[in-house]
Amino acid sequence: MSNFWTRAADLRAEQQPLVSRFQAAFSTGIVVYGAGFVGTWAVQYLQGLGAKVVCVADRNPAKWHTAIRGVPVVAPEHPSVAETGWVLVAARHAAKAVVEQLTATGLTALSFDAFFAISRYPDILEINEAFLADELSQQTLGAVVLAWLSGSPAPCRDVQAPDQYFCLPGFADDDRHIFIDAGAYVGDTVEKFIWACHGAFKRIHAFEPGERQFAALRRRTERLTAEWALDDGQIALVNAGVAEASGRMACVNVSGPAQSLNLVEAAADRDDLPTSAVYSLDDYLQGQPASLIKADVEGLELAMLRGAAATIRRCGPKMALSVYHFPSDIFEIPAYVRRLDPGYRFALRHHSPLLMETVLYCWKE
Repeated sequence: MSNFWTRAADLRAEQQPLVSRFQAAFSTGIVVYGAGFVGTWAVQYLQGLGAKVVCVADRNPAKWHTAIRGVPVVAPEHPSVAETGWVLVAARHAAKAVVEQLTATGLTALSFDAFFAISRYPDILEINEAFLADELSQQTLGAVVLAWLSGSPAPCRDVQAPDQYFCLPGFADDDRHIFIDAGAYVGDTVEKFIWACHGAFKRIHAFEPGERQFAALRRRTERLTAEWALDDGQIALVNAGVAEASGRMACVNVSGPAQSLNLVEAAADRDDLPTSAVYSLDDYLQGQPASLIKADVEGLELAMLRGAAATIRRCGPKMALSVYHFPSDIFEIPAYVRRLDPGYRFALRHHSPLLMETVLYCWKE
């Protein structure tokens, strides 16, 4: 475990020349492979760096003839992919295999995660050295960075921790907790929280925008209320998402049962998309207290924090925040929390054998 950072440094040095060549190709054009969650974010990020993204390649025919920020989505066999020649692979869980396949056809390919890790290495090191105090947190970050650079999730398995969201002291064992579950999904975390605190808590506020997921959450809550002899209304259910500002957002990836839901700003050219209500936590709470906030909201974690700024400054809640949806989350989210209140301390834990479920724990002493 102790050599994650050494191996990451070696891979960084090995791949740095290729990253520099990609950066030199920004003006002539590059391809992003993968039109999913990370690929969509990668297009925006690369355009922000001044890169000319010629097209996005994806194997899903349903995505062909669509566009991401004005960039056409095409099949990997489309002539524009080979003509451009430079491909950043944003298909996170298949990046290594795709890079190998593309390289075998004569294209120059690199995983987007590796590109990001190398080009933002100073920001990552700052979080490691200035924010994470305990050795396990530093090793966890090293494992995630090594997984980005290698394209293999194997290092994540070496640091996988149990009890997601409640593994640190004080995150559940306090009967005074007023728990905000942002992204409650089907109520699995609500149930884990109740078990972890032995049914002794003041209140739960659970937010879930997906209709099917919310129906499952409601059924689960009814069962939990009966089984634990809870007061009616002790668990408040909100069929909405959380965001920086209250209003409505468009829903994407509405693909059936047991699927997560992404909320995005409504686009004028996509008025066919369903929408969901969203709240800023400051608007919702209206000055009421919160002592523990968990957030897994599909990339809206930073927006959630901005919408809860007054509550966080006033109450200083413990927080368990997902920091794996966008690559920049792992350093932008702790930096934002510290700007809100310099008294926060931080720990990082990883709760999956894959490149997902990385959680930043924040608390004040």
